[in-house]
Amino acid sequence: MLENVEIYRLRDKVLRDFLVEFYDGKATIMVFEEGNLRDIIDIEAKDFDEVENYISQNYGNAIKIPILEKLNALAYVPFLILVIRHIELTRCGEYIELVFLLRSGIDPSRIYLMLNKNIEVSTMLNELIDYVKINLKDI
Repeated sequence: MLENVEIYRLRDKVLRDFLVEFYDGKATIMVFEEGNLRDIIDIEAKDFDEVENYISQNYGNAIKIPILEKLNALAYVPFLILVIRHIELTRCGEYIELVFLLRSGIDPSRIYLMLNKNIEVSTMLNELIDYVKINLKDI
């Protein structure tokens, strides 16, 4: 959820947020003013630095918000929340995301944990899934 998405914030005459999704050498920039979607822009970009340069040149110096603030902002978008564990890493970021979302008061029925069926998960994660009734899907 967090790896390919960034949120930039600019406070000038109005509060502007830029939700950026980066994928395959392209970025989609959703421009929000005072919480309302104003524009969607697709650009060619190699990385988030190029996207940040685009935003700065066209809107002003926006600041990338910290990761937990980003997670909190995305959690309250009125859609389903997907947490994906597609490759095995030792950092367990998806577990931290789940706990953060649950501690933030997000309804577990909105959360879907997408697990690669070839990756073994811990007993503790299975207990967490059962305890709070997180939706589980194999990928």
